[in-house]
Amino acid sequence: MVKKKRPAKKEIAGSVAGTTGRKQAEEALQESRERYRRITEGLTDYFYTVRLQDGQVVETTHGQACEVVTGYTKEEFADNPNLWMNMVVAEERDQVLECVQRILAGENIPPIEHRIVRKDGQIRWISDIPILQFDPQGRLISYDGVIKDITTRKRAEEVLWNSEARFRTLYENAPVLIDGFDNSGRCTLWNQECEKVFGWTMDEINSQDEPLALFYPDPDIRREVIDSVTSQPGNIFREWHSLTKDGKELTVLWANFQLPDGMIINIGHDITERKRLEEEQQRVEKLESVGLLAGGIAHNFNNVLTSILGNISLARTEAAPGSQIHESLEQAEKAALRAKDLTVQLLTFSKGGAPVKKLASLPELLRDIVSFALSSADVKCQFSLPADLWQAEIDQGQVSQVIHNLVINAQQAMPAGGSIEISAENIALSETQSLGRGLPVIAGDYIRIAVADHGTGIPRDHLEKIFDPFFTTKPKGSGLGLATSFSIARQHGGHLSVESEPGAGSTFYLYLPASAPKQDKKEAIEAAGKARILVMSDEKAVRDVAGRMLKYIGYQDIEFAADGAEAIKLYKAALKSGHPFSVAVLDLIIVGGMGGEVTIKKLLKIDPGVKAIVSSGYIDDPVIANYSEYGFSGMVAKPYTLAELGKAVRDVIG
Repeated sequence: MVKKKRPAKKEIAGSVAGTTGRKQAEEALQESRERYRRITEGLTDYFYTVRLQDGQVVETTHGQACEVVTGYTKEEFADNPNLWMNMVVAEERDQVLECVQRILAGENIPPIEHRIVRKDGQIRWISDIPILQFDPQGRLISYDGVIKDITTRKRAEEVLWNSEARFRTLYENAPVLIDGFDNSGRCTLWNQECEKVFGWTMDEINSQDEPLALFYPDPDIRREVIDSVTSQPGNIFREWHSLTKDGKELTVLWANFQLPDGMIINIGHDITERKRLEEEQQRVEKLESVGLLAGGIAHNFNNVLTSILGNISLARTEAAPGSQIHESLEQAEKAALRAKDLTVQLLTFSKGGAPVKKLASLPELLRDIVSFALSSADVKCQFSLPADLWQAEIDQGQVSQVIHNLVINAQQAMPAGGSIEISAENIALSETQSLGRGLPVIAGDYIRIAVADHGTGIPRDHLEKIFDPFFTTKPKGSGLGLATSFSIARQHGGHLSVESEPGAGSTFYLYLPASAPKQDKKEAIEAAGKARILVMSDEKAVRDVAGRMLKYIGYQDIEFAADGAEAIKLYKAALKSGHPFSVAVLDLIIVGGMGGEVTIKKLLKIDPGVKAIVSSGYIDDPVIANYSEYGFSGMVAKPYTLAELGKAVRDVIG
């Protein structure tokens, strides 16, 4: 038996030391693996590996943390190779499959972001970061990946995107001007309202060396704008006059803000139209003031005209018909009536007024108006007025103003001169007919007056606005002429419309309701039997001429009163004596005393059957237009002719 040699003590010690070192290494490795396991399991990200052989997937392994992200364990993934693709939301599955095919083809692709449905039904956003591994021959043998849950980030991005989208929507669609310029003067914000109002695009602005020069050509103004913005950020309610692309000057109210990075944000509102309306309102208020002044002047002026016109009427009756003096008096009477019409036009223009209608023959009226309007113009006028033209019940002063406005417009449309054509015709409108470009009128018989020119015409985009108050294309126009004319036509139960083609002239049509023709055009001035008449006026000249006119007509029993108090006293005395007045002619306005409106109320209490005629130079007063509502039996507007006064008295006496 061979006896084994016992190892030396030194060899034994070495062996023990080797065993101990190996154990320590294994323990360290195990500890490292355990630490790695704890770290990876504690992460919301997890790792996976896909191994390939001959380009085909042979094994897929998922890290332990897959359950944190997906809710499924790695064993469940191992048992179901299609589980991962089934988790991808249906609408994104094709996109993910395409990315997998690209990876299998050896293409390095950026992280894939898509949604998955967790085991518990939650939808989560994940990021898949593939890392490809190739063999020495360049063949893909595997790829590793990191799956990260990015739901929180995507939600934050969505909130941010929605916030930006809301801002963009508000910014682009806000009915205010929003722009921005950086430190170099480059435009960085320019919303749709800016482009619509100014006409410039952002690219057009930034193509300029000095963009602000487009809006403020004057360098001093431009410097003032820049200094104002940089030195006084938040300078709200500052008005600036800016130019548009087509050279139009706008008034814009700007508020300016400077951001920390130096960018300047401007928020503005185009107040050009508002400023224009404010100016027009001031103009209207001035006109109203003029109207009040004109009313007082017209009353006094018409009192004077009443005396003048009355005496002319009386003198004309005494002159031999056909004589030179008769013709001169006739022309003087027309001139006095024209002076009356001028006050009517001023009153109507400044504050309107209900029409005081009476039956009128239009041919003579049209010729007189046109002759007056074109007295100093280099424009000819051609008339086409049929002999059988119907008559109309109109306020001659107001209708005269309409024709005057239309003729002046026609003249101004032909600055080099030309011809205006004025025609009139009888037409019958049915219920189904409408009149041109405006409101319809009720069915019936109408007189249509046409005023045509051969001027520049009216642009199509202006036709819809031409009768709007304050709309004008004239630099110094008020924009009230056609609006007032349209209103007058409507107050008469008629209509005003227009037809026009650019370069082919314009034709305005005035429709007036037709009235029954007069049976006898000769003015009768005979008295309607015996009558006792009371005349009240604070103007002695008016009382005198009225008395003379009434006596000429045939009324001899006339008494006079200077105010309402005296008129009431005389009326009571006449009743008591048994010889009451047949009619009282009462002036509406008595300076410093009782006028006609109060007087008639008191007379009605004394005698409910009283017959009274109201007279005034305030022809736009509602008492004149609606005299019966105030207790009067008739009216006569001052100044009046002999025939007009006679007719008013006869109509009331009956």
